This record gives sequence, structure tokens and C-alpha cells, in this order.
Amino acid sequence: MRKEATVVTSSYAQLKDGRMFYAHDGSGQPVILLHPLGTSSWVWHMVQPILARQFSVYALDMLGAGDSEKPPRADYSLETHAHNVVAFMDAMKLPTAYIVGNSIGACLTINEAGKHPERVTRAVLIGAPPWTAREGAERLAQSRQNGYDTNGLPKLRSLAEQRVGMPGITELLADQMNGVRAKSGVWAQRTMEALCAYDVPSHLAAVKCPTLVVYGDRDAIRGEGDRVLNGIPGAKLHVLSDAGHIPQLEKPDEVTRVVADFLKQPTPQPAATTRR
Repeated sequence: MRKEATVVTSSYAQLKDGRMFYAHDGSGQPVILLHPLGTSSWVWHMVQPILARQFSVYALDMLGAGDSEKPPRADYSLETHAHNVVAFMDAMKLPTAYIVGNSIGACLTINEAGKHPERVTRAVLIGAPPWTAREGAERLAQSRQNGYDTNGLPKLRSLAEQRVGMPGITELLADQMNGVRAKSGVWAQRTMEALCAYDVPSHLAAVKCPTLVVYGDRDAIRGEGDRVLNGIPGAKLHVLSDAGHIPQLEKPDEVTRVVADFLKQPTPQPAATTRR
């Protein structure tokens, strides 16, 4: 029998570094959703209620994004963002969780799964950047020129510009994305700098939990994504047709199905060793 939709509630968790906004829905095994750079938990608004029919789903606004606090002196490094995910789990009394991250959220998932393996049961990486720190520095120079104004604020993007990365986005969703981007203010650029300094390949081998790597076939970084897949032992790949970098806005039903099917799989047990 199909479960009825549940009700999303929102609140704040008080962390050492500031107040973190989150939306919660459902019951059961915890799932934490981590958003891309310059967005917020809003990007999961079509996925969260459906996942919540099977799981207890928390969609976070990372500090500096959305409705979370934006401490001016905060450290916006990826390591600190990932640490705050663990702090959130502690605040919610979640010993373990499934983590689903998109773009920079995927990098946070990689970091947390590698450094806190006892807390992450399964990981889903959607549109994970595959860059080294050197490659990131090149992309940072491009983003400073094209993504932000002289005050460090994110530039609004036209529908045509957004469709380069998300071919299936509607005009309404594009307008909403601009509103979400504007909310991040100067903190988006600071986190972009942290992302570009993060050497993704060097962290992959530390991820030992079952991991699903997801890319849209129209995502500009899909061609380099095999580095992420091949760098994580035993990782599986799923490619979404006619989807871009934030596929949950373009194909929410398919993304939800793929994620839920993976999370519901039984976790393999370590092989028993025979004593001689």
C-alpha cells in the first residue's frame, strides 16, 4: 500500500558555529540531504516529501546558506561544513544516517563518510565535482569573473544560462533559483573558494560505506565523473537521461526512486574470517 504524504516541518538546530535551519519530514531510518553551492534545502522540496514516506528525512541549509545563520567570522571550509553536519546529527541524536549530497553537498558527504565512517551508513553523491585543488583554482578564477558581482554577491542567471546546467528547468523554477541564490549573499563566494581548494580525488579512497554515484547525462562535469566512481571502492553508478547538475529539480520522481531503491538495499556484512 502506498503511504500518504507526510507534513514537512521546519526548525533550527543550535550548533557551536551558529543556528542551522532544517526541514524535517517522515519517520524511520534518518536521511540527510545536502544542497549545492549557493542554494538551500529548497532544492529538495519535490523529493523530500516522497522520500519521507519511507525514511525520516532532514534537508539542511548549511551555515551561510538559505535561512541558516551567516556568521561573518565563520570558517566556511568544506571540513567545517562537514563537521557541522556531524554536529547537527549530534543535536538531533542521530547516531547514524544515510547522507545524500548534491554538488558541494556531495563533497561534504565524501568528507564525512571518510572521516566519520561510523556515522554514515550509505552515501549518495549527485553531481559530485571530481577536481583536484589545482583544477579547482582554475575554476575559481572563472567563477569570480562570471558568477559574482564586484561586491561578491551572486549574479542572477537568465533562464537560458540556467538551462546550460539544467536543461529541463522551467521558467518558474529558474526564478525561484535566483531568489535562493540571492539569499546566500557573499557567503556563496566564500564557500566556492573553499570548494575549489578541496582536493576531491585525495579523499575518495577513505569512503568505505556503500556509495551510489549519480550524474545527469547533460551535467557538464559528467565526462570527468568516472574519477569519483573509480576512486571509491565498490561504488555504483547511475546516469539520468536528459538531466543536468541539479537533477532533483528536473526529474524529481526518477531521482527519488533511484535514491530510495539504493538506500533500501541491505548493507553487506563483512566476510567472516576463519581462524587457523
